Amino acid sequence: MHRRPAAARLAASPAAPLAAALLVVGALAGCGEQSSPDPTGAAGDVPVTPQALAWVVSEQLGAPGSAEGTDQLRDLGEGTVATSVRFGSARRGHSLVLGVSPDAPTGYLDCSSGENFFDDCQEVADGVTLAWQEEEPEEDPGVVYLFATKGDTTVAVYQSSTPITGDPREVDLPVSVEAMVELAQDPRVDLTTSQEAVDAGASLDFWRGGYAPGPTETEDAG
Repeated sequence: MHRRPAAARLAASPAAPLAAALLVVGALAGCGEQSSPDPTGAAGDVPVTPQALAWVVSEQLGAPGSAEGTDQLRDLGEGTVATSVRFGSARRGHSLVLGVSPDAPTGYLDCSSGENFFDDCQEVADGVTLAWQEEEPEEDPGVVYLFATKGDTTVAVYQSSTPITGDPREVDLPVSVEAMVELAQDPRVDLTTSQEAVDAGASLDFWRGGYAPGPTETEDAG
């Protein structure tokens, strides 16, 4: 993660900060947890795909310039399905990663302990935890993470492009914390989703392929 001693830092890569940071997920019970019913029936019972998640992002935030499957949330465990969407150009745009997992690790973080690699970690809604790491000037812009629990499902959203100088709710982010919460709480963002989401995801004109989980990684979602 961003705040460990230099000798212990992970090799720089888009996945590296998140791989360590995702140890937060299992302790969401310490920050609040809820079962999220779906009174609208929008969630559906079709196994979710990276493309379906990208479509939900486009419905919530507008169509991105591109989207692709990603394994940047692999530390959430087997069965994780995730998508990385990019808004704007490759050079000047910003990315957001959204994923769901049935098998997140547990016991690594208590938001009130201060014994973690985050500058802060706060519950912002029932079962929804916001955590962030502030910028290291000329090295790292910082990262904003949001984790939500839906029964046995963990939803993770993160973005890293704008310098984080304090509470992300007070920073002019490309995607606001409020929008991140709404995205995570969308009933279609789960291990199963609607047939509409899967069908729409299969025909996205901005989809670029990328990583796709194999059968052994998704079999539990069904």
